[in-house]
Amino acid sequence: ARRALRHKNLKFVPVGVKRTITAAGLRAIAQRASAILMKRDCRGDVPCQFRLSPHPDFRLYPQHTGQISTKADINQLLSSNRADVSIVESISPDACPADGEGTVWGCATATWILVVADRVKMPWILAHEYGHLSGLNHRDEKCALMHSYYDEANLALDQWECDQIHYPNDNPPRPSAPQNAPGRPGR
Repeated sequence: ARRALRHKNLKFVPVGVKRTITAAGLRAIAQRASAILMKRDCRGDVPCQFRLSPHPDFRLYPQHTGQISTKADINQLLSSNRADVSIVESISPDACPADGEGTVWGCATATWILVVADRVKMPWILAHEYGHLSGLNHRDEKCALMHSYYDEANLALDQWECDQIHYPNDNPPRPSAPQNAPGRPGR
């Protein structure tokens, strides 16, 4: 069933990042992340009518280096920073274990998101990590936004995932096999 457009204000806080991040830049990143959620990209993908935007209370948090190397770094950051989304310089796999090897671009729990300050990847990372914030796990299928590895072609959400983003605490468990598994167009 198609859902009405829902909206979520997220409080973003750049944490010790060296790049200039402005409120207008964050709005553009949130708009691109929302477009990823709303666009139908692959077979089995549903356009999820959900818009992310930065909360008007935008502040820098320069007291931290922005280097997240350990879980203790995350705890220190979260104890003094009440953001929904913290934008950092880097995240070590020791701080936020990934599903495999490679660069960690973001991580999330049910209450916060960390994203690495990368203008190209940030919209995808934000959309993906917001999925985790909503209770979604990784789904290793071609084209899935919730795939464990970054790929600009991984943009698809199935209907259950869209419902979970809309109403995180109101959905039955995921069926064992998703219907109409996404695949790249034309395949």
